[in-house]
Amino acid sequence: MDDTLSIYHKSHIIVLPSYREGMPKVILEASACGRPCIVTDVAGCMDSNATNYDSNANTSDGSCEYDLIDAGCQVNFEYTNTGTNQTVFITPNATIGTPLSSGDQIGVFYISSTGEAISAGSSIWNGGQLQITAFGDDATTDDIDGLLVDAPLLLMAQSGDDVYIVTASYQTPNMSTYTTNGISFITGLEFELACTVEYLGCTDSSACNYDSTANTNDNSCVYPGDIYD
Repeated sequence: MDDTLSIYHKSHIIVLPSYREGMPKVILEASACGRPCIVTDVAGCMDSNATNYDSNANTSDGSCEYDLIDAGCQVNFEYTNTGTNQTVFITPNATIGTPLSSGDQIGVFYISSTGEAISAGSSIWNGGQLQITAFGDDATTDDIDGLLVDAPLLLMAQSGDDVYIVTASYQTPNMSTYTTNGISFITGLEFELACTVEYLGCTDSSACNYDSTANTNDNSCVYPGDIYD
């Protein structure tokens, strides 16, 4: 159609019943002509750092998933005090029936500008009510070095060599994201075993170089027959 301007001027309202368009041209044109628009929310993950990022989404539905752990199953719970924080309380009921033992670690993580999961704060598990101070981004620097406002609170835990992705239930839905000087209450925790730290070596006890500390065979085993004829 050549004369779309006249169509917009004759219309009282523009309706776009589409589920898969983030910002369609027709809405931009109608808005420029001063016509009110009714559109459909496109729910999905809007964080480009997430593995399931949806470029068409215009409404976050809390479904973002992240690749939080590197190939070696290494998690660093050390964090930096940036000067701003949110307090995350793990209530007593949330600590019942978990795979963690006293002395294990649990922490809140954020996604850096390079897509890595970095600890924003952590605590030592004690089997009872627990507090984690989660630090926010230092706005005076260019780098992301803490949680951004409204960023999700991503939890991970480690017990021995086992690393867990932790899904938290909160007292209210808005407590699941970062707010400077905010307080969140976690009322439930679900643990998903993500990986086990690998210690490479010979795991065959009949080998000459058997390594009792190894949990992953690296094909380095040497046997008596390999040495003696």
